[in-house]
Amino acid sequence: MLSTVFAENKALKAENAQLKFQLEQMRKLIFGSKSERFVVTANNTEQLNLFNTDTLSEKPEQAITETVSYQRKKKTGSAKSIPAVNLFLII
Repeated sequence: MLSTVFAENKALKAENAQLKFQLEQMRKLIFGSKSERFVVTANNTEQLNLFNTDTLSEKPEQAITETVSYQRKKKTGSAKSIPAVNLFLII
């Protein structure tokens, strides 16, 4: 009798954890920001992966870099000042 109570307790705890998880997901769906609303979960098998996982596991090749140097002429002269204008506030 005691073992059945423990087994029932364990099953109820597992169900409670599952329901809490579902409740949290629904709260995120309703009240979460737009970026959090449609989070892909591991059990979503209807949608295919965008990237091939075989190619992601390989190390990417080292990028080729090239050094570019150039010269430019600086503008000489002073900056032009904005002319003072009398402005009146009309209400």
